[in-house]
Amino acid sequence: MKNIRIYKAAPIYKGKETESVTITIESTFPERDVLSDVNEIANRDAVYLEKVLIDSLPGATYDRLLGHMLARKSTHFRVSHGGKSC
Repeated sequence: MKNIRIYKAAPIYKGKETESVTITIESTFPERDVLSDVNEIANRDAVYLEKVLIDSLPGATYDRLLGHMLARKSTHFRVSHGGKSC
């Protein structure tokens, strides 16, 4: 199992420490026959993970993570979605 350690955000208020977080990714995605079930599970996990990260990471780290994630998916943004050009 991989174990990484990264910095957490500084407290916003004096005496209010940012909570440390452990994220465990260990199970494979469950098999589902209905696409709406898959979407619901994926969305729930994504919302929960994003909430934990935004509450825990320094802003600069969170911003750079988003940039890296978008860069990885950039080819998805360069294809046509069927609209006509101007």
